[in-house]
Parts: sequence; structure tokens; C-alpha cells
Amino acid sequence: MANGTVIPVNQLTRNAFTAGTAITSCTLDTGTVAVTVPTAAIAAARSMVNIYNSGTGALTVVAVAGTNPPAQRSGIGSVSQSVASSATYVFGPAETMQFGQGDGTIKFTFTPAGTLGATITCYELPKA
Repeated sequence: MANGTVIPVNQLTRNAFTAGTAITSCTLDTGTVAVTVPTAAIAAARSMVNIYNSGTGALTVVAVAGTNPPAQRSGIGSVSQSVASSATYVFGPAETMQFGQGDGTIKFTFTPAGTLGATITCYELPKA
């Protein structure tokens, strides 16, 4: 299988259930080198990204600092997390001023310690 090229955004509905079969994810399962994948355009402050590492070793995940503009706080830098095999981490909500890219996306880099294996799911919460 080929690696996914974008992390789809699952928009949740206020006061409603969302069927698990309606949730879409990005799967990374090819290779042993770093892969950078953007989300679809999102409202970063209302979004969370779930990362599940199904690979053979730890997976280093980096939320890449944005471009200025629009990310005027991009100088703070990227944020990274090591995700052990069979572990799950959640990133977000994200600050657009730090992580937003010029095209409205947030980029993540995934670097495997062994064989790449990850499922990434992005959720966008409804407006308050």
C-alpha cells in the first residue's frame, strides 16, 4: 500500500453521534524514512489529531511550525513527541499562529525508528 498524502478532517456535529464507519483516516505503512503529511484545511483551534503507531518501533511525530504569515508565532518552533509502538497520542487543539501554513493546513512529519506504520485521524469540533 502507498502512504496517504493528506490527513482528512472529520467534522463532528454538536449534540450528535458520529458513526465510526463515517470516520476517515490517513494510513502510513510504507518505508523506513520520514514522511511529511498535511491535514486538509482546518480550523486549527477546534481540531485534534489522533496518532496511532502500529509500526515496529517508536515513531517521532513533529507538528511543523507554520509559515509567517499567517503563523506570526512560528518562531516558537515545531513540537515533537515520540510515540511508542502500539501507543496513541493526541495533538491539539493547535494554535494557528504557531502551526498554521499559508494554505490553511497543519503539517506533521512522521519519522519511524523501524518500519513505518501509523493511522492518523483528525477531528474538527463544532463552533461553540
